[in-house]
Amino acid sequence: MSLGISGSTSEAGRHHGDDDVEKEIGRIPSFSENGEFADMAEELEVAEPRDAVIEDVTTQTGNDSVVERKPLGWKQFSRCSLCLGALVGLFFLLCIGLLIAWAVTSNGFQNLGGLTDVCSTKSCIAAASRQSSSIDESYRPCENFYRYSCGKFLFQHSSSGAVRNFRTEMQDRIDSELNSLLSQPSNPRFAPSIQFLQTIYQSCMALDTRRTLGVAPFLNLLRDLPCGPIFSDCQSFNADYYSWERHAGMMDSYVGDTNLLVLGRDVLPDNRQQIVLTSKPPDLTAFMAPIKKEVATLMRSSRLEADPLMVVYMKQRVLNELVEKLLGRQPADVQVLIEEVAEFIIQIDKITSDPLKPMRVLPMSEFLNSSQKIHLQSFLDAHFTTVHQWTLSDPVVVHDVDYISRLADLLTNTPKRTVANYLTVMAAWNLRSYLLVGEDVERTWRHCVEEIGQLDPVTKLYAESQSPPNFKEIFDFLADLKQFYARRRPNSNINGLSIKIGLPQRLLDETTVFGPFEGVHLDANDYFGNIIGALTAQRTYELSRIGSLLQPEESIHNPQLSPSLFFNSNENSVAVPLAVLQPPLFVPGTGATVYSTLSTFGGVFLQMLAKIASNSEMHTEEYRAKSQCMADVFNDLMNRDTLFSGKDITNEVIESVDVADALNTAVAKYIEWQKETHIFDEQKLPGFENTTSVQQLFLGFSTLHCSISGSLEDPPGELLINSVVKNSVEFSKYFSCYPAASLYNHRGKSCV
Repeated sequence: MSLGISGSTSEAGRHHGDDDVEKEIGRIPSFSENGEFADMAEELEVAEPRDAVIEDVTTQTGNDSVVERKPLGWKQFSRCSLCLGALVGLFFLLCIGLLIAWAVTSNGFQNLGGLTDVCSTKSCIAAASRQSSSIDESYRPCENFYRYSCGKFLFQHSSSGAVRNFRTEMQDRIDSELNSLLSQPSNPRFAPSIQFLQTIYQSCMALDTRRTLGVAPFLNLLRDLPCGPIFSDCQSFNADYYSWERHAGMMDSYVGDTNLLVLGRDVLPDNRQQIVLTSKPPDLTAFMAPIKKEVATLMRSSRLEADPLMVVYMKQRVLNELVEKLLGRQPADVQVLIEEVAEFIIQIDKITSDPLKPMRVLPMSEFLNSSQKIHLQSFLDAHFTTVHQWTLSDPVVVHDVDYISRLADLLTNTPKRTVANYLTVMAAWNLRSYLLVGEDVERTWRHCVEEIGQLDPVTKLYAESQSPPNFKEIFDFLADLKQFYARRRPNSNINGLSIKIGLPQRLLDETTVFGPFEGVHLDANDYFGNIIGALTAQRTYELSRIGSLLQPEESIHNPQLSPSLFFNSNENSVAVPLAVLQPPLFVPGTGATVYSTLSTFGGVFLQMLAKIASNSEMHTEEYRAKSQCMADVFNDLMNRDTLFSGKDITNEVIESVDVADALNTAVAKYIEWQKETHIFDEQKLPGFENTTSVQQLFLGFSTLHCSISGSLEDPPGELLINSVVKNSVEFSKYFSCYPAASLYNHRGKSCV
């Protein structure tokens, strides 16, 4: 029987074939009810090996069909197929060659793995969005780079009348986050520190209750303290028995930096971990600055003496209102007392406004004997001694030792009631913001967040709500920048500078952070009492740490929720608060490009280094040459633009030395990085595909410094930033500025 099909089969053959088919059908295994093959083992035959497959070839001899079986093999290819295969192979080899050439010439292998020409990380999108909303392309970069970088920003914020810059932007973001955290519904499962903060915050937001109470909480506080006769309910003042030392010591927490002697904390220059007591003169800057500004304006067109004019302005602008609203007296009834206080304030300001004198470290015994006219132990015993048990050998860091003698001479000729009234008035001025009196300005949640944000538990609350930054990566970045800066400025004192970043462990431990506040009594209807009690408890805790050691990475002054870097000369350290590690400062480890990181976060850090270096060489010939060179750059721009004619540029020139130093260092560091990595063009920001990486660095630096203080015509940063980029040789090069352009660097070198 043949499996082939013949074209001449007989009828009998067909019937025979049908029978065979039926038999074969009967041999096909069938499915059982449970889905398995029936009689599988008996009916299936083992398949032949793959190489045993044969090809049936049917030949015909007479009436019989003969099947010849030939093994399967490779069929013979045609010449056309061989040529096509060769072409495909050559094309494949050509592609490999082109890929290798691209990788070698453009460092392309570093971009493998899915990267594109445009950066799409969250940080890159944020940077692009910020620049897009700030840049005004109607200006040309080489003519007015500040207006080019900040034109839209200035237009958007000019009508607000408020100060606006990158730090206010960062602070607004922090405050909004804290408002959300403090406003969440109370929960008994919350940590005690959170419940404590929420109670204070709710009492702060109870504005109607606070207005009803008015000044009463402050008056109740004064009744329990020494006071001056300028306070209507003062019953304790007696000039025969009055001790200003004891009065000032008891007012420590209430008058703040305006106290006649201000106690604080610092570390020893030769032991940067040990916390010690400090003493310094009062700081009246916040109180006096607005008054001095008004008087200076008036003096330009007047021959009046400054001191009498200052007394008049101080009474009209500050003292009369304080006395009437907070101390319960009609100014007309106590005019003599008010004038005495005003004159005393002017004298205090004079003996504390001398150039900063170097500090001295004295043993406690020598400090107590600084003046025979002042009983300093009475001052300490009034409060500090109850907090810290000091010894006569304890070190004290004294700022301006001669101030104590000058103060003693002033007090010798000052009525005791004037000193008592000064301390009473300054307590009212220092605590006024915690009260709502009469038709006071509208308060919002921002005021509450700002005031409560001074407390350590708020730092813990905020830190726990944020994704933890990679502190090590950030530290390594800053340390590398510091070393690069030190190489460029070998004569500076930057090399030994330490960088403190990260949160001290005590701010993350619930027991430690809440311990100082456990004894504070809270009243849901008395915000003033709540916040003053909490601030006093924190102040007591800070003073109690004198004699102990700083924790690793802890700085003596590092407010974690303030978006600024802090330098401590005794520690010789720069503290980097948590608040700084957020946009628009782009930090390492967040997916930002190197040029974005260097121009923002790196630029701010480099400005701090430049300022530290400048302070150490302020009186050198080299620094004076830099300042004069930058002044010439300013004058060139001022001669081109009548907007700046007659403008006093003294402060801007001093600042420009540091800003120019920071920008030039950032650009030099980036160019060095490009050469080391062979990455000459990083990924672009979305929407800035035609901008080079170095141009982006300049743009990032300039847009970060966009600022406004209410005037669109004369923004504070315009002359500064334009002078800084005009000083830069690289700016003229990378923006292809032509020689006639306003910002072209004609000198061919930088001042700094």
